[in-house]
Amino acid sequence: MPRRNRDKHDRLSQALERVGRRFDQTPLSCIGSKLKEIVRDVQNGLLTGQVAQEQANKLADYLEGIVERLPQSFGDRFRFDSGMIAAIAEEWNAGGTQLSTMLLPRPSPEWGHHSVAMPTYSEQAAHVIDLILMPGEDNLDDIDLLAYPFLGHEMGHNALFKHEGIFSDAFGQRLQQHVNAMLRQSLADRGTAKIKSKEIVEQTRKVWNATSNHFNWAHEIAVDLIALWTCGPAYLATFNDVLDDPQVDPYQVGQSHPPYEVRARALIQAAEALGWSGQCQNLSETIQKWSRSEWHRGKNNQYAALASPALVAACADTALKTCEALRLPKCTPDAVKALSQKLSRSGTPELGSELILAAWLVRESNDEPAYVEWEKAVIRSHLAEITL
Repeated sequence: MPRRNRDKHDRLSQALERVGRRFDQTPLSCIGSKLKEIVRDVQNGLLTGQVAQEQANKLADYLEGIVERLPQSFGDRFRFDSGMIAAIAEEWNAGGTQLSTMLLPRPSPEWGHHSVAMPTYSEQAAHVIDLILMPGEDNLDDIDLLAYPFLGHEMGHNALFKHEGIFSDAFGQRLQQHVNAMLRQSLADRGTAKIKSKEIVEQTRKVWNATSNHFNWAHEIAVDLIALWTCGPAYLATFNDVLDDPQVDPYQVGQSHPPYEVRARALIQAAEALGWSGQCQNLSETIQKWSRSEWHRGKNNQYAALASPALVAACADTALKTCEALRLPKCTPDAVKALSQKLSRSGTPELGSELILAAWLVRESNDEPAYVEWEKAVIRSHLAEITL
C-alpha cells in the first residue's frame, strides 16, 4: 500500500494555490481570477471524464510558466511604470491607434516587448497579456526617465502587432521592388559571382522581410521611427546615449536588429522630414567617427548590399506613412516650445510622453545633480496621484 493516497488533481491544485499567492490582493487580481476559473473548469472536466489527465498536467505546466513570466512584485515602480504605459496608451488610442487592452510593465535586464497568451478551455478565445520589459528592478532608484523614450519604441511594437498589415504590406511591396532590381543587376553574373549574388539576395530578403514576429530589420526601424514621431528629439538623445558605448559594433549584422549604423541613418533621414535636423548633429558625428574606427573593417561588400541606402530610405518612408495612418500623436517643435515654457513656470509635466520630453528638456538645461533632484521630485509627485 502506498504511504499516501495522492489526489490526481494535486498538480492543478498546487498551481491554483500558487496563482492565489502571487496575484490575490494585487493589481493583477483580475488575471488571477481568470486563471482560477480556467483551472476549476478543467478540474470539473477531470471529474466528469471530459478532460484527460495529460491535458490537466499540461495546463499545470503552462500555469507555472505564466506565473513566472508575469510581474513578480507590485511596488512603487510598478505603479509608476503602469501609469506611464496607461497614459501613453490613452494618448495613442485617442487618435484611433488601439493598443493592447492589457499592457503591463515588468522588470528586465533590458528593454523589450513580450506577449503572454492565457490558457484556454473548451472553445474560449485566447486572451493575451502584453508586457513592456523595463530595465532594472521594481525600485524607484532604477527609474531613468532619460531612457524612457525607449518606452515609445516598445509600445510601437505593440501598435504594429495590433495593426500588422499597415506597415508590413506596404513595406513588403517596396522590398520586392528592391529585390527585383538586385536580381536584374545579377543577370550577367556567372559561376562564383552568380552564387554570391543569389546569397546576398536571399540574405536581404531574410533580414528585411517584415515578418509577424518582428524579428527583422524593417520592424525595428519602424518602431525606432514611431518613437521618434512621438518623442521627438528625446528619442534621438536616448539613442545616441546607447551609441556612446565603445563596445558597440555599429556594423554588426544580425537577424532581429539592424546594425546601429543603419538605424542611425534611418533616424537622421526621418528626423529631417519631421523638422528635427538640428538635433541630429551628435548622430551624424557618431557615424563619421565610426567611419574612421577599427569597426569600419566590418563594412564589407555584403554589409553594403544589406544596408542599401535605397532600402533604408524606403523603410523610413513607409514607417512615417504608417505613423500617419495610425494617427499617432506627433511631437512637433511647437509642442516642445510650449512644454519648455510650461517648465519655466515650474509647471509639472503630464504623465506620459510629456514627462518623457520634459526629462530631456530639463537635462539639456541643467547639470546632472539638478536634473536628478528634479527627476526624483516629479516621480514622487506623480506617484502620489497614481492608483491601480
